[in-house]
Amino acid sequence: MINVWTFAEDLPFVEITDVNGVVFKGEIIHISDAEEADAEDDEVVVEALSGEIRIFPVSQISSMKRTNRNLL
Repeated sequence: MINVWTFAEDLPFVEITDVNGVVFKGEIIHISDAEEADAEDDEVVVEALSGEIRIFPVSQISSMKRTNRNLL
């Protein structure tokens, strides 16, 4: 399982591949704690340069890596 909290300090641009193999690139805009949000999983919210926003529960993330904004 991915530890999204390692990305919390600087909220970088990331490339996320979900468990279905779908890749989404963007900037982390929020990370929520499952207990505080009354949810089953921690979640990471990512905004693409196009403005599209997606919410990824940690259990649905296969891989997550930092990337450069220029590579989005």
